[in-house]
Amino acid sequence: MADVLEENRMAISVTECAKLLSISRATAFARVKDGTIPAVRCGGRWLVPIKRLEEYLSTGDTNDN
Repeated sequence: MADVLEENRMAISVTECAKLLSISRATAFARVKDGTIPAVRCGGRWLVPIKRLEEYLSTGDTNDN
């Protein structure tokens, strides 16, 4: 999955995000829908911008409050 970050892509799918974070696909979608994981809607898909995900993870504020 590290290959995803090395491809210079701007965004990844929620499924790819789940694999990268070692969480279930259902949890990833739930976190996208509640705004915990930053994502944008593009047509019928949710995409997770890699830079925003990295910023979110680097803040250390990953609690599910």
